[in-house]
Amino acid sequence: MGAYETRSAKSRRRSVDASTRAGGGGGNRRGGLEPRQSSPAAANALLATFQRPSQQAFWRLCTPRRAVLLAALLTSAIVLLVVGFVVLGLSLPTLTSDLSVSLLAKNAFASRVHETWTGLVRLGSRLANDAEQGGEFGAPQARLSSAITPVQAGDSDGGVDDKTTSEWVRGVEPTSSSTGASKWARGTDGDRVALADGSSFVYRNQFGGTFDADPFSYEARPQASSKSLAEEWDWETDRIRGVNLGGWLSLEPFITPSLFERYLDHEPEPARDEWSLSELVRADRDLGPDLSPQERLERYLRKHYDEFITERDFADMAAAGLNWIRLPFPYWAIETWDGEPFLEHVAWEHVVKAVEWARKYGLRINLDLHAIPGSQNGWNHSGKLGPINFLQSVMGLANAQRTLDYLALVAEWAARDGVKQVVAMLSLVNEVPVMEVGETAVRSFYAEAYERIRNVTGYGAGHGPVLAFHDGFKGTRRWAHFLETQSSYKVNVRGKGKNRNKHKVEPKSRWTNGLDRVALDSHRYLAFIEPDLAPIREQVMKPCLKWAAEYNRTLSTFGIPISGEFSLAVNDCGRFLNNVGQGTRLEGTFPNATHPIYPAAAPVGACDYWERYDEWDDAMKTSLRDFALAQMDTFQNWFYWTWKTGRSSLHLSHLDSNPLWSYSLGLRQGWIPEDPREAAGFCSSHSREGVDPKPRRFARRPTDPWKIGQGLGVGLIPHAVRTRDRAVWPPRLLNRPGGGVDGSDGGLVTADLPTYAASGKRSAPLRGPIGSRKTTESLSRVGPLPACEYPDAWAGQQSWSRDEHCIA
Repeated sequence: MGAYETRSAKSRRRSVDASTRAGGGGGNRRGGLEPRQSSPAAANALLATFQRPSQQAFWRLCTPRRAVLLAALLTSAIVLLVVGFVVLGLSLPTLTSDLSVSLLAKNAFASRVHETWTGLVRLGSRLANDAEQGGEFGAPQARLSSAITPVQAGDSDGGVDDKTTSEWVRGVEPTSSSTGASKWARGTDGDRVALADGSSFVYRNQFGGTFDADPFSYEARPQASSKSLAEEWDWETDRIRGVNLGGWLSLEPFITPSLFERYLDHEPEPARDEWSLSELVRADRDLGPDLSPQERLERYLRKHYDEFITERDFADMAAAGLNWIRLPFPYWAIETWDGEPFLEHVAWEHVVKAVEWARKYGLRINLDLHAIPGSQNGWNHSGKLGPINFLQSVMGLANAQRTLDYLALVAEWAARDGVKQVVAMLSLVNEVPVMEVGETAVRSFYAEAYERIRNVTGYGAGHGPVLAFHDGFKGTRRWAHFLETQSSYKVNVRGKGKNRNKHKVEPKSRWTNGLDRVALDSHRYLAFIEPDLAPIREQVMKPCLKWAAEYNRTLSTFGIPISGEFSLAVNDCGRFLNNVGQGTRLEGTFPNATHPIYPAAAPVGACDYWERYDEWDDAMKTSLRDFALAQMDTFQNWFYWTWKTGRSSLHLSHLDSNPLWSYSLGLRQGWIPEDPREAAGFCSSHSREGVDPKPRRFARRPTDPWKIGQGLGVGLIPHAVRTRDRAVWPPRLLNRPGGGVDGSDGGLVTADLPTYAASGKRSAPLRGPIGSRKTTESLSRVGPLPACEYPDAWAGQQSWSRDEHCIA
């Protein structure tokens, strides 16, 4: 099926997907479980979807004599194929995957065949999985159907309403002209760009980049050497050169310290995360005695949203040689629940703006869910500093259920025409620490989120964005061949060296299917793990020597390797970098400086120099520039953290805060390269002969087809594979806060934990950017059970009794 499918085709595909996910059952499910059809009935129901008048005519023409002749021809063809498999030593799954790459896109008929095949395979897989589980899908928790239905009155509003009557967002419709003229401005270096507020600026781009204000055009490109949004990204040859927009929609004290410094002396505690900041702003009558608490918060944050990142920043990012953006956003951009003080919906308006601006300048977006219900890591950027309540603690499973709903909702939005050309990647959850949450729980969540999302978007290239899993700070090796299917076809292999006379039986093609377009994200920082007093010049090659080989290996053992975050900081000096009011490891004042994960005898230095970039000489800037190039070459596909930092109102107020974390500041000051393409080959060319080992580079093999969305049955993961990889949802145990890992201390049994259930309500579709059609599609959502009293979803509670808190 092509990238631009008709509405009827899209509806037909989703009805097939919904039927398949429901085990063949008919109708839309609004949650909970329905009686399942038997396997033959389910198969007949699915096959009936593909009946066509042309097929009926075919069987009228198929006489017995012709049928015998056709059977003989088919038998001969099968025999020839079997002989070919034996002679060539190819496995059937591998061959079908390879053939599908070249054949499936030929015409509409082939696309229909592919859709039929995928539907049948998915049905068989789901029925087989269900049989293995011995009952209904997802027990003990009900799996919610991702079937899509029109929005009903009274459902969640899902963001900002669009009151226009046009089928197009905000009433902006595509226009055409026989002369080829356009009312939309487009241009290149030296041309003037008009902004929404009536002002303008001259576009500067030394790399041949272009802009195009037509919301229905995808021809703009950030640089002449980078692909436009209309061109397909090649994950084997194209490289991400990206930057984060950290601190914009998901606040962090070290990026915008002045937002938090207003309440630095507040008792009993200062504003130290967005939760506490939101509470203090709501209660601050000095911000408007006649305003409601909600109005105060909205005014305070809207000013930040409108001023911190603007359209001009997007033009500057393209001019800096960048071609991607990682856009962190919090779940409260979608909605909040009672008791959560965050400003809901407003951040989503700016997500939409970001898509419109990125399209205008040809930039692709990696949309990153940076903060989720309950906090995924307990750090301030997760929304609330404190205990982890995601896949850990009593409310860990319920918070994960909410997160799955939000991911499915965002994935549906990202798969729409007008959005999918720009939002090419979706990062599921930012920085879940496996060492605390537990590897089994994280694997289980990733597998479930993947399946939920792909059941909404469809499988294969052109159906939804690439998905990115974070490695949990345990490195990429632990994720090798995660959820990949092993081949059952064996061959005799002669040994090597002294074992050359011995033979062993092993798979010819060991892996034959796996996750459909999934990237593995690894964040590597020197700042938080290795306090080092050595000059920057002596640390330049650290990334090449420590990480380059691992990133290259990931391409063959998992899929697309990316580094979603890195910086030039080699220590943790900086305003609020280690939370508000806490010290630094370098100076020995950070409360956890003696924690076992840090060096036992960390060196102690001074931080003043690292913040006063106006005192850095050319040698320092050159060393930092080389350090940046070394990391860019190491990671290959990278996103610098972050594009800009604000100024403090109390500390070195004449300088941008935390200079080694600001890409735009480094670009202006000369320690970030003007052309990041210079990074190619840096590690090899700068290895000291006889001193540094050459960074190992693995041979670039053709990427396995499923990793780029190609092949018949691509991305379908059997239940047996999920069991093998400890990825069955829900996990049997969750960790207790501060307890053993993966239930080593007994853990929390998920069957005994509070969970949400199908609420009967629907999540209204998220508003799209100009250039996309409106939609009335919605997804099912979970909610609290009326008969249960739930514990605080953010408190890290360790015990709960269903008998005491739920009415039978």
